[in-house]
Amino acid sequence: MFRTATSLAVLFLLVGISASAAPVLPGHALITNGDAILEYDMAGQLVQSIPIDPPNGSSVFGTDVAVDQSGRVHVMNFPQSFYAIHQAHLSTYDPAGGTWEHNTISGWSLAAVTYYGSIGIGKDYVFAPDQNVGGGSGSGIIRFPLNDLGAPERFSVGGRHAVEVGLNGYVYHLDRNGNLSYYHPDTMELIRSFGFGKVYHGASVTNVAVAANGYIYTTDLNGSVHYHDDNAELIKSVPGYGGDIEVTPDGSVILASDNDLVVADPSLTNFTSYDTIATGRNWIGSTTPVPEPSAFVLLAVGALGLGARAWRNRRR
Repeated sequence: MFRTATSLAVLFLLVGISASAAPVLPGHALITNGDAILEYDMAGQLVQSIPIDPPNGSSVFGTDVAVDQSGRVHVMNFPQSFYAIHQAHLSTYDPAGGTWEHNTISGWSLAAVTYYGSIGIGKDYVFAPDQNVGGGSGSGIIRFPLNDLGAPERFSVGGRHAVEVGLNGYVYHLDRNGNLSYYHPDTMELIRSFGFGKVYHGASVTNVAVAANGYIYTTDLNGSVHYHDDNAELIKSVPGYGGDIEVTPDGSVILASDNDLVVADPSLTNFTSYDTIATGRNWIGSTTPVPEPSAFVLLAVGALGLGARAWRNRRR
């Protein structure tokens, strides 16, 4: 059963995830729901529930989910309970063999806030937030190499609660006050920072997603989704669709909002909502991996950012 707000304007393909060794299926999305990952098709039908394996035999609370180019599923995993502060793990599921592995770095911690824990994935790394709370030993961004998940690195760039890799290839780092910065994925050099506070009138910013052209989508605690250009200027706000957000490679916007799977077109004009069995605060992942950006795209976007910064400096 599904509820339709308006007709679906943009069709997109997602790579589905199977809990067995069966081939992956197109046209599916993944939603984390506490201790499980739910696979849905685009007709709103539950295909399967994949239990999240607990690190060290403890209970789990999974947050954001992402899929790499080889089809592995990665989820940020809080042993015991997300409502207390514990050592976090990156838990990785290989559908080819039906196996899990868990990796961490000493002192990895996040505050016990239900919308903290968004991760991002690019062609070479999984990126996750770190806040240095409850006895943690660092803050910033943790980067897990996809070819060696057991060798993570911590980059101390400030305590943020959400990390996302845009479809332009850059790593975005968000705090609850709406401060958004982005970095080169290989050098971790800061490219540019934005402030969204004036847009939200005091509401905490929860999640971010970035399209291939650098346009920015955010959600907030008031239950709204916002669309900005690549200079962070607000284009449009739509109430009633808060929660975690992703942009698929074809530009479609998907959300885990009020326990629904929501699909929208890039301009946030047409929305389709599907009932799910998810409860509480959920995260969504596009199961189509982030495409590998060309060096030219990275250089061009970086040059635009530096040019814009120089232009602003001249105006001061």
